[in-house]
Amino acid sequence: MNRYSDELKARFGFDVELGDGEAPDDPWLRQVLTRRTQRRYDSRPVPEALVRLLLAAAFSASSKSDYQQASVIWVQNRGRRDRIAALFPDMPWIGTAPVFLVFLGDARRLDRIGELRGHREDNGTMEGFFNATVEV
Repeated sequence: MNRYSDELKARFGFDVELGDGEAPDDPWLRQVLTRRTQRRYDSRPVPEALVRLLLAAAFSASSKSDYQQASVIWVQNRGRRDRIAALFPDMPWIGTAPVFLVFLGDARRLDRIGELRGHREDNGTMEGFFNATVEV
């Protein structure tokens, strides 16, 4: 018997087989499976210091080889943001969220950090590409 059959069917639209054995009846897992995203935002601006602190924390998280091969573009210019939002009409929160960040894989970041610290690191390989791609 699959104790999560209703939640899984509601999430994925079909029956999901969990395999042999009994899955634990966990309220937290039920909550995760039934979670839906609501993208409505408060009109208060987010302090720049908080955004910078959250990004510093994000870039302090573990990553493959601790390379942190990602960069973030903080799109603050309203015109640019509106042009990006126009490309994605099914994502209206791009224009309404108080902060809009674009995360991207950046394999060159490791090269720049190595140069700054005087330790050249050759990262122009497929591994560098995949590291940056998978982590973002």
